[in-house]
Amino acid sequence: MGIQYYQYHVALKDELGSVLGGRITSGVVIEVRVAGTKEESSTGTLATLYSDPHGQNSLTNPISGSSFTDFDRAEFFTSTGSVDIVVRDYGDATADDFGNRCGRYVMMYGVTPRSSNKTLLLPRYSTQRVIKIPFLATGTDSSDTPNSWDAAEASCVITAGSSSTIKLCKGLVITDAVLQVTAVDSGETMDMGLLSSETGGDADGFFDGISLATAGWVNATVTKTLGSNADYYASTTRGALLATFTAGADTSAATIGKYDPLNHYADSLAAETVSITGSSGIDTAAGYAYLVGYVGPFVEVV
Repeated sequence: MGIQYYQYHVALKDELGSVLGGRITSGVVIEVRVAGTKEESSTGTLATLYSDPHGQNSLTNPISGSSFTDFDRAEFFTSTGSVDIVVRDYGDATADDFGNRCGRYVMMYGVTPRSSNKTLLLPRYSTQRVIKIPFLATGTDSSDTPNSWDAAEASCVITAGSSSTIKLCKGLVITDAVLQVTAVDSGETMDMGLLSSETGGDADGFFDGISLATAGWVNATVTKTLGSNADYYASTTRGALLATFTAGADTSAATIGKYDPLNHYADSLAAETVSITGSSGIDTAAGYAYLVGYVGPFVEVV
């Protein structure tokens, strides 16, 4: 008996599209995961997708908006009988509605072929935003970012085989940055911030030398050292856009140092393009960085 491929239909309704007219597909992606393997477990598994019922033609997962069929409907086939679906909107930085879109997301768990004719709504004014930034640094893989990721600022990999530019919209407040390492790179680190060539840019403003040596979730935070004379703040991996930091020292004067988390207001600087930078020996690291924040309601964020 051959492999059975199930057909799924997922429609995407965008309040921005219904109000402003036209389709919004640029910057939108749909992640299809094997049901129950959510990314919170750090073992989330993307389902293998096809564009035909016989499993002959592979379909890239995540699915990009440009691949949507029949207006705003995504159709795909997979041998998986139940999937989890996450729609993420990275926005289109050239569009007037970019600020209302950047970082929006919607989820639907336990979708089956029988229940797949569902409509997911991306709300017009969503205050909470999570921007998921995939990175990949193999140096030889076809899905790698252009040029070398080593010790140089690079773009972000949104779908396999392509790199993308991610920009922050005006009015966005970043409250935290969290790293998820899915492929380790022993002894290596990464920075993430805003493109240094832009006015006010800081390439390690969000992550500053955060470790890629352990799989799973990694928080950018401060390291407190227990000294013989005093306990003090030795270092931090939380960048200057998200914290003020002054190193302490193990002295009798008890100079503990200073560490105060900050929020980053995206309209406080001209810099808007997210950049990632690997350490000099990076070659196997992969994962996701998440910028968590919100856009205040009733704020003009074009």
